[in-house]
Parts: sequence; structure tokens; C-alpha cells
Amino acid sequence: MAALISRFSPHESGAPPILIDSLTVRFNGTLALDNLELEIPPGARVAVVGPNGAGKTTLLKVIAGVLSPSEGKVSIFGAGPHGHVCIAYVPQRSQVDWTFPVTVQEVVMMGRIRKLGAFRWPHRSDWEIVSHALEQVAMLDYRDHPIGELSGGQQQRVFLAQALAQEAEIVLLDEPLSGLDLPSQEAILKLLEGLRPLGITVLIATHDLKLAAERFDLVMLLNRRLLAFGKPKQALSQEALLAAYGGHLHVVVDESGPILLTDTCCDGDEEEKHG
Repeated sequence: MAALISRFSPHESGAPPILIDSLTVRFNGTLALDNLELEIPPGARVAVVGPNGAGKTTLLKVIAGVLSPSEGKVSIFGAGPHGHVCIAYVPQRSQVDWTFPVTVQEVVMMGRIRKLGAFRWPHRSDWEIVSHALEQVAMLDYRDHPIGELSGGQQQRVFLAQALAQEAEIVLLDEPLSGLDLPSQEAILKLLEGLRPLGITVLIATHDLKLAAERFDLVMLLNRRLLAFGKPKQALSQEALLAAYGGHLHVVVDESGPILLTDTCCDGDEEEKHG
């Protein structure tokens, strides 16, 4: 379901949750990310947007420690990303094996195992934490259900429960709302907003520019390079969007204001293209 992390990395006092320094990633010689430089403040809600193949999935995987940079580095609370139990990474649903025979509560317990270490059995207190996390996302009644039998929205709730059980300080979600109906999307967004009082930093890769503009503190606009980063109105300026999307960007105006549309596909990312 998600990579098991068994080595712990320390946190440096006063260090930002995420610091990206001259980050470059190549796949078989093809540039996926080009010299990114930015700092994510504590507790921020960040939408990572850009066209298909822009580097969104690659960036989240490098932050999570799943991929290594070709050049530059990512620091998590002052140390490299590998070995941090504070990071919860939820991949795109298409990248998860939903036939894997595991129950909802077992998926959530995977978060506790990261906290405990790979060779320690969970105690009663850990199962209580798992139950509490499932209760927080309204999934406790499904604890014995196979994860593959749930709806897409329910599966995303379970992964958020895993992050809560893990006591994650950084949550990375790759297209978590893709394929969900509007009520399920709203439920997930409400759960993410509930993480704010805990000071948890959240990064979401999304193709939905309107959602990014309306529901996030900060927007990171990528197209292999960092084209803009800041408040939505600043980051989603017409100039920045044209630089990111070029001729694929269209603007439609209705009673609610401008809606930005793109012609780009919404599935996959550069790793699938370039190895």
C-alpha cells in the first residue's frame, strides 16, 4: 500500500518542514524537474498544479524519499527525506494494488508500524490509536472490510486515517480527488481542513486550477521548472498560466467568474513516460 520506512531521521529545531534546494530530476536523460528552489512553511495547504508531465508526481515522490534527485536536495525539518516517519505519502489511486488482501484497519496500522519500527508488534494502545483515527474520518464501521471493496472516497479517507495514526507532520497526496463525485471531494477537503489545527503541512497535486485557487493557502505552479509559488491570485496570474500551459489554456467566464480549462490529460506523470 505504501512504502515502509524503518529508519528514523531527526528534526532540526527551527528548520522548515520542506526546503528544496537546486532540485533537478532526470529520467533516462529527460528532464522531469529543473533546478527547483523553494521553502514550504509549517502548516501550509499547498496545491501543486501544472500540465500533465509537469513534474507534480515526481516532486511528491522526491519529498517522500521514494525517488532520489539527480542534482540538488530536499530537506525535511533539516535532514534528507529518507527515514522520516513524519511523512505520509498517498499515491494516485491508479498506482495502488487494490486486490492486495488487507483490511481497512490493517492499512491504517501500517502508519503505526512506521512509528514503531519494522520489527515491533503493535500493542493495544496502537490499535486504540488506529480506531480513533478511523473514527475521525468516519470509517470505524468499515474497519474489517477489505480495502479494495470500498469506494474511491472511502479509500482516500482510510489513507488519511493512516496519516493520523502515523502522527504525520507532512501529508502528500497525488490527485486524491480524481474520479470522486462532488460530495466525496468535499468530504476529503473537509477532513484535510481538520488537520490545520494540528499544524500538519499538506501538499496536494491536482489538475483542478479552480479548486487550487479557492481552497488552498499557496499554489505551486510547475512545468518542470517552478513558474510561480505564492498566494493563489499571485501564482495563478495570466502570465504564469500561459507560461505553464501555453496554447492548452482556455478561459471561460460564467456568473461565478473566470474558469480555467486545459486540454491536457489528467492521468499519469513523467515517470510513467520516461521510466
